[in-house]
Amino acid sequence: MKIIIKHISPRTTGYHIEKFVKPVLNFLFIKNSIVNIDILKFEDCTSRRIECHAIVALVSDKNIKRIVKRLNNTILEDQLVTVEQYHHRSGWNDRRESRKLNCFDPVFQGRRIIERRRGSKLVDINNESIIPIHGWSK
Repeated sequence: MKIIIKHISPRTTGYHIEKFVKPVLNFLFIKNSIVNIDILKFEDCTSRRIECHAIVALVSDKNIKRIVKRLNNTILEDQLVTVEQYHHRSGWNDRRESRKLNCFDPVFQGRRIIERRRGSKLVDINNESIIPIHGWSK
C-alpha cells in the first residue's frame, strides 16, 4: 500500500520523509514497514513554480487509515503537508475519463477545458527513488 505526501519542501530528502513517517508506524506497532520512498519534483512551465510530492510504499495496508489520519495536516520541514492514500490511476479505473467524453458537446465548447488540468504544463525535473537503509547519512 502507498501513501502520498503532498506539497513537501523542495529541500526535503528521503531521510526527512522516513523520520516523519517512522514515529507513527512505531506508535502503531508496525516495525520496518517502509519499502520505498519516491520523491517527485515537477516544474510548472508557465509560472516556474516547483511542486514536490513524496510517495511512500509500505509493506501492508494494515492501519492505513490511521496512519493517514495521524500524518495529515502536520508540519514537515516547516511546511504544512497533506497525506492521503495513494491510488494508482489508469484508463480503466479513472473516473475522470467519463468527463472527457463530453468535451465535444456544444454546451462545453465555451469552457476552457484544456486549461483545467495542468498535466501538459508540468515537467518532471527530478524523480528520486530511495530505498531506506538502516543508518541514513545526512
